[in-house]
Amino acid sequence: MAKINTTFSFRDEFSAGMNKLNNSLENLNKTLLGMQNQMKGGVNPALSDTDKKAKQVGDNIGGLNTKLLNFSSAVQVLNTVRNAFGEISSSVAECSSLYNFQIEQETKLEQVMRKHMNASEEQIQMIKDATSQQQSIGIYGDEMQMAGLQELATYIDDAETLKGLMPVLNSMLAQGVGTNATVRDMQSYATMLGKVMQGQVGGMSKRGYKFTEAEEEILKTGTEMEKMKVLTENVLGNFGDMNEALRNTPQGQIIALNNDI
Repeated sequence: MAKINTTFSFRDEFSAGMNKLNNSLENLNKTLLGMQNQMKGGVNPALSDTDKKAKQVGDNIGGLNTKLLNFSSAVQVLNTVRNAFGEISSSVAECSSLYNFQIEQETKLEQVMRKHMNASEEQIQMIKDATSQQQSIGIYGDEMQMAGLQELATYIDDAETLKGLMPVLNSMLAQGVGTNATVRDMQSYATMLGKVMQGQVGGMSKRGYKFTEAEEEILKTGTEMEKMKVLTENVLGNFGDMNEALRNTPQGQIIALNNDI
């Protein structure tokens, strides 16, 4: 349903009514001034008191007219202020929503890291700092990255591995989806990357990533650090840091500005 702009409809109706009232007051004022001029002609000296009263009424009407005009201006100012506060309230609500989402993702990441890798407070803070650093050079906000890292953390054991895989995850998402990526996309790619860390390379192969037999063997039997090194060399080595590259595009600059705000 379309939203009716009651502010402007009220203002228009009020202004039209004020114009009619002002015209009526001006006509009445002219009539009284005419009577006053006739009285000044000396028709009847006894009417001097009436002359004074008529002038006083005319002055009062003029003053009332000015006050009504001032009131009309004041109403318009109040409407403008009310609209401004409405816009501010909307912006505050949006910021509050984004802040709550940020806190939610941080809390979930902390819980997953403690549960699945027995991470310390220092390790958790290290990951948070790393997401901020990645945000400063790429197009994905730290809260979006943390939503993906919650999923990825369930597949690995070490916080250092999680940190090392962040550029890989961001670059893969940038390569596959780009600037229109959503939180759900980030989580989907995190799941795929996590499965590769478990030796299941099929998901990445279907997306165009090719591994040699030696690389596949490491991804199946190697340590987490060895697997991370293979993925880093394969993804960033073959495609470059697509996350950082997209930041330099016009759309990437807009997204980066929104992330900073």
